[in-house]
Amino acid sequence: MLAHINIGLDFDGNHTFEWKPSNDPSAVDIPKSTLDRWTAEREAFNVTFLRWRRVMEEIEETLHRAETVRTRREPALAVVSSTAGRQKR
Repeated sequence: MLAHINIGLDFDGNHTFEWKPSNDPSAVDIPKSTLDRWTAEREAFNVTFLRWRRVMEEIEETLHRAETVRTRREPALAVVSSTAGRQKR
């Protein structure tokens, strides 16, 4: 199958790969089964990546909440260090 292929980088530095059928002289002859397999794998990757991203957001949110709770229970370091240097008269 003749296809026009675009390979590049996205904003995060990840490789991108897109293809579309083409009769253009610059088109490349690639087996349709390979292009179909790539499309299926890419769709599966996108689904998995979105699930991973949601889990990472949950972890970050949990860590943020834990840090907020810890900060409320413990005095801030700035307060501790500002009183540590005082001398009794």
